[in-house]
Amino acid sequence: EGASWNVLVNQNATYAYSNLTLTTSFRGKIKNGSCNNEYSSLAVVTVLPIPVGGTTAGTNTVCKGANSGSVVLTGNVGQIKNWEYSEDGINWLLLPGTSNSLNYLDLTLETTFRANVESCGQYDYSSETTIYIDEPSMGGEANGGGIFCDEANAIQISLINHQGDIIDWEVSTASLPNWVSLSAQTTQINIPVINETSQYRAVVKHGVCPPVNSVPETVSIDQLTFAGVITGDLQACKNIGQGNLQLIQNNGTIINWEKSLDGINWGGLNETASTIAYQNLPYETYFRAEVKNGSCPAEYSAPALVELIPKSDAGDISGDAMVCAANNLGAVILQGNTGDILWQWSTDKNSWASITSNTGNLLDYEDLSLPTYYRALITNQTCPADTSEIVSIKMFPSNITVIKNTELNIVKGESVSLPSGQGQHYLWSPAIGLSNPTDASPLASPMESTTYTLKIKDEYGCTDTATVKVIVSDEYELRISNLITPNGDGYNDTWDISPNYLQPFVMVLRLNGKTVYESANYDNNWDGTFNGKNLSDGTYYYLVKLDGRAYKGTLNILKGN
Repeated sequence: EGASWNVLVNQNATYAYSNLTLTTSFRGKIKNGSCNNEYSSLAVVTVLPIPVGGTTAGTNTVCKGANSGSVVLTGNVGQIKNWEYSEDGINWLLLPGTSNSLNYLDLTLETTFRANVESCGQYDYSSETTIYIDEPSMGGEANGGGIFCDEANAIQISLINHQGDIIDWEVSTASLPNWVSLSAQTTQINIPVINETSQYRAVVKHGVCPPVNSVPETVSIDQLTFAGVITGDLQACKNIGQGNLQLIQNNGTIINWEKSLDGINWGGLNETASTIAYQNLPYETYFRAEVKNGSCPAEYSAPALVELIPKSDAGDISGDAMVCAANNLGAVILQGNTGDILWQWSTDKNSWASITSNTGNLLDYEDLSLPTYYRALITNQTCPADTSEIVSIKMFPSNITVIKNTELNIVKGESVSLPSGQGQHYLWSPAIGLSNPTDASPLASPMESTTYTLKIKDEYGCTDTATVKVIVSDEYELRISNLITPNGDGYNDTWDISPNYLQPFVMVLRLNGKTVYESANYDNNWDGTFNGKNLSDGTYYYLVKLDGRAYKGTLNILKGN
């Protein structure tokens, strides 16, 4: 280095060196006589090193086809002349580049790299670095999924056709749309049954290659079969009834409907609709549906019994009659019917009206004024109605006429004939003040206002009524007859004082003042006799006292024989 020197024993003008390992400086020390020593100029022999290939290093293993990296050379002595690579360790190919770092890209085969180092015209190879190749990860396919019934205990999912190690299993569902780790690394996993469709996949990693996902497997869960409930027409009319049965609330598909007469032995109906029809059943019959939901076992619905009821029967109706119009009373009778009764009536047999107030077997009628017809509609539960025969209530021909609601006015003590009508039998009531209550037109002499009712009956026994009101006034005109002709001809046979209800005090005297008749309450019954013998024709005096007044006059008796 020119700082420390070693003495070489050589006094020749020439020095021969050999096997130098370091750059070395040489000089000569010269002495001439007694003169001081002097050193020559330096002669520097530069020693170049022997080439050393050094050491290479890089990633040991990469994933096939999609990789990159570097091989780095360190510890070399000399210049890198070139890089070389070999895919079989025997045949080497040159690579351009003289830097200490070599980049590689997308290797597909195991490859070895080395550097060729030159110094002093000599060459040395570096150590070799081999880049190993891992085949890419292959996720394969998850297997074992499908559709399962939710009564299954567990489901096994396995991975096939994969390359690499399983580093995890993942699951995804509708409620968990992102993939969730199951922390499982085995080729086969057991999964519990969950009540929703799910997907499973494996995460596979081969060597240094990035992990990949397998093809997912879907697991769908079928809910347990529920065969549902049969509703609809569970009653029918025997031999003629028809109806529909419907299966509701079922979970699954109807495979078939079945029927049975005893609930034990069943026969298929080849029906798969939710609603089926039946008709004209002769016997009570059970029906059921077989239902299957997906992969779950089939189930039968609870049997539904269609009960049969007797058909509607109108039975026998009676009660035809001839009656008096507006004054009648009777009944229509229904016997032997099967079912509920709805009575109907009509006056022309065409238009019928219902009677909802009576559902019994006996229908009363009263005071019909027109010919009327009755029938019964019989309905036994769901069976079609049956109609009875028609009962006719006809009217007798009317032979009665009456004068309705008449008013007559008289003065107290007077009489009046009551108007009537046409019939065969008459009866007036009350009988007070009447000459004969069974006469058609009796003479009425009431002492006070009275309403008389007439009931007329014809040859059929039909009746009609009318009323006559006799209004009696208290104002009267006293009339005293002055003649008696007691000859039995019905005229003036007695002394008449009217109104006859007055019954005044009377006295009859001869012209000499001798009394021949006297009564305190005269009622028009004196016939001109005295002591049981007829008085002589002639003139007599009378005295009538009434209401504090006295009336005097003459009375002539003429027998006329």
